[in-house]
Amino acid sequence: MKKTKKIFAVLLAAVLTLCVFGGAFTAFAAAPDYAVIYLRGSTDIYKYNSDGTKYTLYGNGDYLSAVMNNMSLLLTGSYDAYAYRVLSIMKPAYDPFRPSLEDGSVPGDTHVENVWSRASIVRAKKSNCFEYFMDDRLSPFVLADDLHDFINTVKDVTGKSKIFFYARCLGPVLLFTYLYKYERPNDYSDLKGVMLSFSTHEGMAISDAMFTGNVNITSAALDSWMDDQSVISVSGSAGSLIMFLMDNVVGGLGSGVSASTLNRYYGKLKYNLFKPLLKEYYALRLSYMACVNERFDEMMGYLFSDEGDDVKYSYAISQMRAYHNNVYPVINDMLSEIKEQGKNVIIFADYGGQQYPVSEESEYLGDFRVGTKAQSIGATVSKVNGTLTRSYIESRKSKGLGSYISADAKVDASTCRFPDNTFFVSNVNHTWTDKYKAAELKLIDRAGFDINYDSSIPQFLFWDEDAGKLVPLSDVAPHSDGSDDAPSQGSGGFFSRIIAFITGVFARIRDFFVRLF
Repeated sequence: MKKTKKIFAVLLAAVLTLCVFGGAFTAFAAAPDYAVIYLRGSTDIYKYNSDGTKYTLYGNGDYLSAVMNNMSLLLTGSYDAYAYRVLSIMKPAYDPFRPSLEDGSVPGDTHVENVWSRASIVRAKKSNCFEYFMDDRLSPFVLADDLHDFINTVKDVTGKSKIFFYARCLGPVLLFTYLYKYERPNDYSDLKGVMLSFSTHEGMAISDAMFTGNVNITSAALDSWMDDQSVISVSGSAGSLIMFLMDNVVGGLGSGVSASTLNRYYGKLKYNLFKPLLKEYYALRLSYMACVNERFDEMMGYLFSDEGDDVKYSYAISQMRAYHNNVYPVINDMLSEIKEQGKNVIIFADYGGQQYPVSEESEYLGDFRVGTKAQSIGATVSKVNGTLTRSYIESRKSKGLGSYISADAKVDASTCRFPDNTFFVSNVNHTWTDKYKAAELKLIDRAGFDINYDSSIPQFLFWDEDAGKLVPLSDVAPHSDGSDDAPSQGSGGFFSRIIAFITGVFARIRDFFVRLF
């Protein structure tokens, strides 16, 4: 009898647990009436050889050695010669991957590793999460057409008519282009909802700075950036270009590097190295260009102002203008329309460290690549090593908005475009793990999901990588009431950190070459 009671108690406990947390696992435990379309953002592009081998851009270490062998030109002030040598080294690496200037098509022997097929969709059916690997060299409008075919095939394979988009990093650029072209005209009839994570659609400090020629490295951001060696290993984006500059300069100068020194070198290489590098190759990765919004005209003026550019780059320019003029201005309207229909709009904004130190904006919270304010569409955030001020927090509390202030006093969610649908996760960066992906996916099936829906999922969270779960930030972060002082920038010991930085510089440059494209 006791054994029977014990078994019953265990079963009852299991049922109660599922009642409390079951919603978080519905996407996996039940058979929902929708399919999850996962837009992961930028991914590696491979060149496939006739013998069956493949390689990514800069997969050959010879490029690293060749660039480093020319460091003396940079350090002796032969800037034009250095730029010429570096471009001549990088050009043969880029060319096999380069999209056509005429129509934006890409070489047939280069593509993402996981090109979708009906067979790949069938294999993913059991998980109900269908990952679309986007080739960010293609126009978002071209990708949207391919994504439409992908989704129709998913519907055919699964028999499901509804879709839920889970988009991260550059994925939202494609998502919003797709919504604009295919969903909005049909009143979002087959859309279940959208979740954004690590989103770049509102811009990145690194893109704004590099693509407009306005890099301004600040001492505070540089100090904080060097203080966290994990930041240095983040590559594969436009930020890798500034890393290229910084790693070369720091590696060549040794100790004593400063923000003013780096800015001086950038100024010397701005037009003869970075502009042609961006213009001929990176600027043709159109999804990255879509991340420049408020400074779009500056970007056009910097990159495409030479005689004949309007003709030579007419296709790329037309695609960029089409996105900037048509898609970007209605993004918030589309999200509002989706939300008004009672469908899920979930936004995850993250912060885990210093952004690339390329402007004053990069002194503020981010996930190494993207600012938290941009990810959240408007949150008020502190600087990386500071907090919001006490006076600011008290003013928000006096207006009844104190609940939107994070426990660590770094974020005010009340100023977001969608304050009740935006969640903030501390201790996570842009190079997230599969564990984190799984944790976010568990939240998709919560109908009407917002901060008032379920108290077990508070607005401010902390990512516990070891446990593989999201926990309330208030459980782990020391409570802060803010500060009346200017936020501290860095913890000192700058020159001692330089030594540690230099020891890893060659490995970091290698990482840059392997993962840049």
